[in-house]
Amino acid sequence: MDLNWLLTGVDPVDGITYEDHHEKELVETYRKLNGYDKNEIIEIVHLKARLSRIRD
Repeated sequence: MDLNWLLTGVDPVDGITYEDHHEKELVETYRKLNGYDKNEIIEIVHLKARLSRIRD
């Protein structure tokens, strides 16, 4: 899963930088979490990705 656009704000298709305050707040909040909570979020995202591939 490519989340670089979330960290940089750059759309990989057209290279334009977008200011999105919701994404910025999400990233800032994630960075403040402890390691355990970050790993839990990553694990949930991986599980959801696997489930979506199984459904397709």
